[in-house]
Amino acid sequence: MWRLTISARIYSGFYILVGLTLALAVFALLQWSRVAADTQSVARTSANLQGVLDISRRIEAVQRAETRYRLEGTAQAVTEQQENTAKARTGLNKLATHALTEALRRIYVSALNELQAHEHSVESYLQFSRVAAEARAKLFSGGDALTAATTRLLAAALATHDQAVTEPAADVQAGVLLVRVANGRFIATNNAEGPATFRTNVGKAAAAVASLERLCGPRQARRT
Repeated sequence: MWRLTISARIYSGFYILVGLTLALAVFALLQWSRVAADTQSVARTSANLQGVLDISRRIEAVQRAETRYRLEGTAQAVTEQQENTAKARTGLNKLATHALTEALRRIYVSALNELQAHEHSVESYLQFSRVAAEARAKLFSGGDALTAATTRLLAAALATHDQAVTEPAADVQAGVLLVRVANGRFIATNNAEGPATFRTNVGKAAAAVASLERLCGPRQARRT
């Protein structure tokens, strides 16, 4: 599915890198705690370890929120994602500023860079999702208007009691219906062949309209 494919590209690398980075930080802190000889060093190590664990929980919350948004598209999921991302960013900045060693500082900075890059990717994804939602809304409203127009067209054709007119009018309505079916199927399944099927049915519907216009033109002229 296109939505899951796009989001997977955006998210997968980020979670792998950040997960490995934080795991490395935890390992380094645990190693540091083993060699820390005084109470102050142990306390600092404990505080850093707690900070890393808190950031890990924030990252997990970010992942849950982003999954919810992909499935539900709710504003609440976006808010949750942004709040936890901000808190994770603040925590990483704090850890980098008060890192116990230069190696740990580099780890925190690396994770922070990954998080910031991910923020930009998510914002691009959210903008794309909003544009897609607006386009879908226009597509649905346009489809409703088109269906109403073809219904009126068929009703007018039936009122003529002329089979030569009603049959092509029915073909137009059937063609429009197939267009909407192809559209709905693609939105529901994201099948790769969906756009081609949609265009094919649009061509058939357009051909039916052109055929009806050619037929009704001379008939209308004879009546006038």
